[in-house]
Amino acid sequence: MLLATHVLYIVYVGGDGLAFYRFFAYTAPLTAILAAHGLAACAELLRSRHARFVPATGAALVAGAAFWSAYGGAAPVLDSARFRWFEPQSELHFPIAGAGRRYVWFDNYFVERQAAAAHWLDAHTTGPALVASTPAGAIAYHSRLDVLDMLGLNDAHIAHMPIAGLGGGRAGHEKGDGAYVLSRKPAYILLGNVAVLPFPITDSAMMSRKLVRRSEQEIWTSPAFHRDYERVVVRLAEQGPFQWFTFYRRRDPAPGTRQF
Repeated sequence: MLLATHVLYIVYVGGDGLAFYRFFAYTAPLTAILAAHGLAACAELLRSRHARFVPATGAALVAGAAFWSAYGGAAPVLDSARFRWFEPQSELHFPIAGAGRRYVWFDNYFVERQAAAAHWLDAHTTGPALVASTPAGAIAYHSRLDVLDMLGLNDAHIAHMPIAGLGGGRAGHEKGDGAYVLSRKPAYILLGNVAVLPFPITDSAMMSRKLVRRSEQEIWTSPAFHRDYERVVVRLAEQGPFQWFTFYRRRDPAPGTRQF
């Protein structure tokens, strides 16, 4: 009953738009216990009726489970060409190799991209400061600064925004409110899905092509944003995928905040 309720809840909220089945992680031990008891019961039933098939059936089930578990992780490693894809913000094709590392999965790369931005902002800001970002998890994890999640995953206002056609896009990535984000007067706004890239974003036209999701698009169309914020480009590394960090800084930061 607990597992069924949890699965129905996941379906009700629309599932997860990211990898690795995170919403099922909490109940994975219970699922494994039920599966073990179920397989044991099936084995006893099979043994009582067709004992000679038990070893072959068991071996087939173990092989199938091992293949199913390993496929998601091993396939991109063994057959990377088949799983190759292009990320428009960085203009990189994954899997990639760079900075002494090979990024088979985009998720590993993307977390390090956000961490690079968070560490730099943290090191160059004293006092309290609010950072507005579309991907917020790794930014908040790797920084002491407050983070405004522009997708609304941990912001009550954006989370309750009525959105026409909700459910037609990527789960958890459809909501946003650019005007509300600007009303919070964040010290930094990270556009372009956190623009830590192999190249700098040198003009507005280039940045407009890197924007993602509702909040970023609405912020970009606001005259107040272009009046109150300036583009900043800093060099993070001499080579690799994380060379340049492009973001927007408020021209008059909040009292008590000293920006670089």
